[in-house]
Amino acid sequence: MGRGSRRKSVLDDVEKTQADIDNQPHRLAANGILDLLKKYFEAHEDEVNAVDDRGCTPLIWAARNGHIEVVKYLVEVGGDVEMGGYGGMKSIHHAANNFQEAVVGVLLERGANPNGTDEMGNCSLHYACARGILNLVVTLIEKGADVNLGNDQGTTPLHKACIYGHLAIVKKLLQFGADADAADKDGNTPLHCAARVGFANICKHLAGEGKANLRKANNAGKSPAEMALDAEIQELLVAV
Repeated sequence: MGRGSRRKSVLDDVEKTQADIDNQPHRLAANGILDLLKKYFEAHEDEVNAVDDRGCTPLIWAARNGHIEVVKYLVEVGGDVEMGGYGGMKSIHHAANNFQEAVVGVLLERGANPNGTDEMGNCSLHYACARGILNLVVTLIEKGADVNLGNDQGTTPLHKACIYGHLAIVKKLLQFGADADAADKDGNTPLHCAARVGFANICKHLAGEGKANLRKANNAGKSPAEMALDAEIQELLVAV
């Protein structure tokens, strides 16, 4: 569908129900239709932070979908970079979770807190580490993100990188001072997580250059080697 057809479809649909009318700016923002969004807010300037039926603002939708010029405009006219939508996820969380690195940069420049959290205690660095976006991880840390910030379960960005198998990010986090022995609420360290999931390369790095404690027991009394289901990892952690 071309841009003109997409614009017409959005406009044709907004009149169908009251909910559609209420959500009109959100759909314009989500689709990156900046000129019509500007016209809308010229007449409804007090609605820039209005939430839709999912609790999201127009800024959240624009950030999530990578519409950087829309993001810039919305912030300029009063869009709140710290407002959260469903799950408490703010614009910067949605951008990080959807690989929108440039949008994250714009939000940081305009005051977004790199350590702001959602309802589960996850910050934008948690999302970037889970997604494996190395450049974004570096950017967030350089802008003040706490490499050792734990979420409500005590999971740090390093735990996330280990769980999802992103070795390059594991290395970078350690270079920036991440605690290799940080324990979550179950007592699991990043090494416990990597061993359980089966990432031998990460286990090797944590046990070697990462200087992780191989004998540290979790709340169930198990060491990383005892958490491993893979024989190679078990042997690796016992042999080191």
